Parts: sequence; structure tokens; C-alpha cells
Amino acid sequence: DDDMRSFATSIFIMDGGNERDIQELVDTFGMDDDSEREYLSKGHVHGPRNGKPGVFMAKFNTNTGKYTQLLRAYVGSMEMWALSTTSEDCAVRDRLYERVGPAPARKLLAEFYPWGVKKVIEDRKQALKDNGGDITSDSANKKLFEALCDEILIRAGYKTR
Repeated sequence: DDDMRSFATSIFIMDGGNERDIQELVDTFGMDDDSEREYLSKGHVHGPRNGKPGVFMAKFNTNTGKYTQLLRAYVGSMEMWALSTTSEDCAVRDRLYERVGPAPARKLLAEFYPWGVKKVIEDRKQALKDNGGDITSDSANKKLFEALCDEILIRAGYKTR
């Protein structure tokens, strides 16, 4: 609400989103500088990508004026695995959590796949599809995730099922 926004002296925007989202940010937070909208709409504001830092927009209201800065947030592979929300990363991470516990699972994932497994799973699905395999069923997806978990554990010296 307007009262709460008036108390805010700092605003952090973590992703620009689509045009509708950007317009809502502009309307809600009074972003009257064209360069702010430009940074948001051109994809300059985003989360971490492929081992590169996330870039977020920080807006500060101070006694001397209003300031906007783009800041980089470096996230290590352990943090990435703790916070990742891609469906592929979550599926593999959750399975390894069950098998070896959260801390060891994140350590293994950070060691073998420091920036996620999304591309690995997509490549394996494509290879399976190219060979006439089923990639649409839940059981086929489950097998892909389980196989990758088994590979990680074997590489790390664990015994699998």
C-alpha cells in the first residue's frame, strides 16, 4: 500500500520480468528515469545464469537524493544448489537429499554440476527422443533423474541401490 511504500528507503529489483511486470514496477515505485526501464526491459536485471552473477537493481532514497545502481550478486555453487528452483535441479536435489542428506547432497551437486543439471537433463531427454524413447511419461522422467543421481553417487564412491 502507499503508506508502506512511503517508508521504503531502499528497493531491490531482482528481475525485470515481462513488459506488464515492468510497467507495474514503474507504476508502483515511481521509476521515472528512462534508463531504469531500459535496463529492466533489455534483460540487464536477472538472477544468476550459468555460473555468472545475478544483476539486480537497487534504488535508494537518501537525504541527498534518489540513486539507482545495478549491482552484481555472486552466488557460489553450494548456494546455487541450496536456492535453485528449476524443476530439474529440484528433482535431482530432492532425490539426493533423501539418499544422503541435505549437506552431503549439496556438496556432491556443487562438485559435479556446479551450475545445475537442467542442460544435462534436457540433453538426455533429447537423446532419448532421438532414439525413439518415451520422454513424456512421469516414469520416464523419474528414470532420468534416478539415473543421474546414481551416477553422481557412484562417481563420489557411494554404493547405490
